[in-house]
Amino acid sequence: MEKQKKPKKIKKISSIVFWTIIPVAIASAVGGAIYFELKNTKPKEKDYLSPEKFLEECSAINLTASHNITQNAKTIYENYLKAKNEADEKIKQWEKNNKNSSSDKTSKPEAFDLAKYMAIYFKNNLTFEQQKNLVLKYLDLKLGNNNNQLEITYSVTLNYETTNGKFESKKIKGTEKSKYYFKKTQTIDINTVTEDFDNNINFQNNVNKYLEEIKTLLKTKPFEGWFTSKEFKEKAFAWFKKIVDESNVRPTIYNKEEWDLVPFYGYDHDENYQYVKWNPAKGLNELLFDYHYVNKKNPKLKSNGERKILTILDV
Repeated sequence: MEKQKKPKKIKKISSIVFWTIIPVAIASAVGGAIYFELKNTKPKEKDYLSPEKFLEECSAINLTASHNITQNAKTIYENYLKAKNEADEKIKQWEKNNKNSSSDKTSKPEAFDLAKYMAIYFKNNLTFEQQKNLVLKYLDLKLGNNNNQLEITYSVTLNYETTNGKFESKKIKGTEKSKYYFKKTQTIDINTVTEDFDNNINFQNNVNKYLEEIKTLLKTKPFEGWFTSKEFKEKAFAWFKKIVDESNVRPTIYNKEEWDLVPFYGYDHDENYQYVKWNPAKGLNELLFDYHYVNKKNPKLKSNGERKILTILDV
């Protein structure tokens, strides 16, 4: 009978060992988690940048125009002035109407964000590490010596939240007196390959300026088939060309001095091709122009055909 009781004893001992091992394993896991948590919450040391290294990295900064840019330099500059002046005027009006110090400051209009505007058109060559250690701030935007250039002024300071430098007082940090202050004006060429009719303020103004001329031409119907006649197409196209040339809306690669804006007769060069079309059907009032650029010295050099549609109301 005693031999039959032995297995129960062994089973009991195994059970004790099993339950003894589990708490130890749990304790080890918890201990590891605590160590992991402490290790990862330990504050990281800031990078150190010497004044010499700071100057070296700043001197290597280069700004370039974005590849998908469609506006020429003059348009970018004029739109910048327009947006900045509008923002400044809103702030001026708010301050005029809210002279009481108890006014809700949260209702004050935001200042013009030059950094956000510049990010649309330009990029820099800062690495991820440099973006962490340096603060690049755009200061000003001006038109260059010609309509294809922009002058961008910017400053660079040390990012003291992530980077340490040589000791300087709080009054000096971030100012022009700091050893960690860099300022530069860079000239950038803006080369466009397509027109930007929608954003060119001069083009829109000139369309309005010469609007009555084209309306008169559209209202005049001296004979049947006027809108498909050679005379109508030539006069309408001359009106379109005048506006394009006066508005500086051409792509920079097809400048007015070297390239002529001419009608596009289709890829088959059909003289009867309707490069100007007037479509008043259903109130659309669309005036269509097909055109391209031809090199003045070498007429064999031509751009691809392009199309512009203008809506002429009240005709």
